[in-house]
Amino acid sequence: DVERSRGLGDVYKRQIESSTPTLDFGRILRDVVAEDSDDFLEMVASFERGKRDSFEAVVTIEKVSFASVSVRFEVRRLELEEQGTSIVTVGILDQSSVNELQKSFDRSDKKLRFIFESSPIGMFWSVERDDAVKGKVRDKIFNQAHKKICGLSDEEVHVPGIFARISHPDDVAVQKVFIEKMANREISEYSMEKRYFGDDGKIIWVHGLSLIHISEPT
Repeated sequence: DVERSRGLGDVYKRQIESSTPTLDFGRILRDVVAEDSDDFLEMVASFERGKRDSFEAVVTIEKVSFASVSVRFEVRRLELEEQGTSIVTVGILDQSSVNELQKSFDRSDKKLRFIFESSPIGMFWSVERDDAVKGKVRDKIFNQAHKKICGLSDEEVHVPGIFARISHPDDVAVQKVFIEKMANREISEYSMEKRYFGDDGKIIWVHGLSLIHISEPT
């Protein structure tokens, strides 16, 4: 049913566009399900009386020719000062497809989080982003296995410099060279063996530590 309903909003859009050169809100209202019609009618009436210059509405359209579908209308009135007139722009979006796409993303996100959190292999994810106030910000996520191996709590893993403090100095120096090369785009990945100091002072060897740098398009 999900696959069958995809794109029906686009079908409705084409039907509306092909039926009349101007948008007929009256015809659209006849297709809107009862629970959405009152609010949509109020928006349309307010727009046509000039009380508002734009409105957005998501309504369910029900037609005999296809199953019900969620459609988003984005209506704007633009004033053309040079010509002393105005035009109305209308965007019609298949909201059902957007909703299904969002659900698909949510399902994929949950699967990824499950794999990340339940893996017995220590994993660490670092994402750099631009913040309007702080500038460049790096978000870091550690799975439970990573924190357990390092002997750190949820709070401790976010303490600046904590991993350098619990790592063997020789390994910190080697890893620093690799990180600089990744930052300069000289390499996209590296692997090494590294030593952590446990709470009891014993050395914890981490074998085959691999880091991969992924460049996202800007």
